[in-house]
Amino acid sequence: MVYGYTEHSHRHISIVSERAGEILKTLGYPERTIELAKIAGYLHDIGNCVNRTDHAHSGAILSFNILKEMGMPVEERTEIMMAIRKS
Repeated sequence: MVYGYTEHSHRHISIVSERAGEILKTLGYPERTIELAKIAGYLHDIGNCVNRTDHAHSGAILSFNILKEMGMPVEERTEIMMAIRKS
């Protein structure tokens, strides 16, 4: 038995990313919005590297800064950050 652990491997983030994309595609969202949802799904647990408690807040900030360094427009970074914050 393992206590206090949930699986956060590449498999987990890939599943979350793909499902987020599938949901938005089913709902008829534009391709770019679907891509942003997939990015948010992939990054949604990044805050766990700071702390498990309140990791969504940390993850939103980390993701925003990483995507900024990669040159993503602020509007798209903000959308991803808000999606992660609510995850």
